[in-house]
Amino acid sequence: MIWKRRGLVRGFSSAAPVLVIQAKLEKSGKGPRRDRACVKINRNCSSRPFARRRGIFNAAAAFSLIETMVGLMMLVIAASSIFFAYSQANRIASVARLYTEGQFIVQSQINTIQSDSPFIPQSSEIPTELTLGVTSTTGIPVYVDPATGNTVVSGSMTTTVTNLSHASLSEYAYQATVQLNYAYRGRSYQIIESTVRGSDQ
Repeated sequence: MIWKRRGLVRGFSSAAPVLVIQAKLEKSGKGPRRDRACVKINRNCSSRPFARRRGIFNAAAAFSLIETMVGLMMLVIAASSIFFAYSQANRIASVARLYTEGQFIVQSQINTIQSDSPFIPQSSEIPTELTLGVTSTTGIPVYVDPATGNTVVSGSMTTTVTNLSHASLSEYAYQATVQLNYAYRGRSYQIIESTVRGSDQ
């Protein structure tokens, strides 16, 4: 005796799956035993297989609140790092610009000391820039805003002149050391340069 039950399934509908059970119950022993019956299932045993699969797909694809917060936190950290790097680069550029301006001021003072004439110390003909001793000047503009003309950073310059002359050897020379001090963002900076000026005669 053969028992057959069929349910039609079309496409991906939610109809009951096809279940074919064939069993031979002959007592002759020629056919397969009941426990070796052939069972064929072409879909899940659930009456709504794709609804269940759809729920699993949505749960795997959705973002939880923790994942969203972690993503936002990583975005904030990346933005903060970029802002910090930009601030550091701007600060380094500002320090370098001020140092260049300071070097220009000190070098201008050195050029004045080297070119101011006449310088004949044996005849007491000495320009003001080469007066022996320490001379200080304050309020020197280091950086001036080109848009407003206001002095953003100012400093003080100290010029120290010493006598290196040897009258017995008929050698007359002065040494001048120029030092510029200024402050920027709570830090102090100084630029020091020296030069030696010999007699014009």
